[in-house]
Amino acid sequence: MNKKGLACRQAGFTLVELLVSLAIASTILLFGAPLMLNYSKNISLLNKKTAKLETEQSVLRQMAKEIRSADSLIKFSSREVVIKIDNTAIAYDYFDKKARRKKNNYSQYLTDNGEIDSISFIMPKNNFLVINLDSFETGVCLRNEK
Repeated sequence: MNKKGLACRQAGFTLVELLVSLAIASTILLFGAPLMLNYSKNISLLNKKTAKLETEQSVLRQMAKEIRSADSLIKFSSREVVIKIDNTAIAYDYFDKKARRKKNNYSQYLTDNGEIDSISFIMPKNNFLVINLDSFETGVCLRNEK
């Protein structure tokens, strides 16, 4: 009580309250930090895999589009396909760990080094080509082949 007989109220927290809250916060951080680190690693891995799949799909789409519109199939092997579009030879293959497109005497790499692991081609029947690109496989019909 103070001089006038009224009870004083103290502002703030007691030492025990502060220690209890500090112990609770430490426990949360102790168990929460590894979860956040693991979450961060998983997000990074997921972003890399997504970028790889997008690259594979893009390469596959471009190859399929040109093969569908080809006038003829000039050369076929499990490692390379050469098509003819408007009297121009276009070849697709896997060279130097990259997907490569050759037109006339120029090479264009469709991927960076190591973005894809393999490309293979299968021709189960005439005018039908199956393209295997890592985790994707698609069948393409040569529409304009005579």
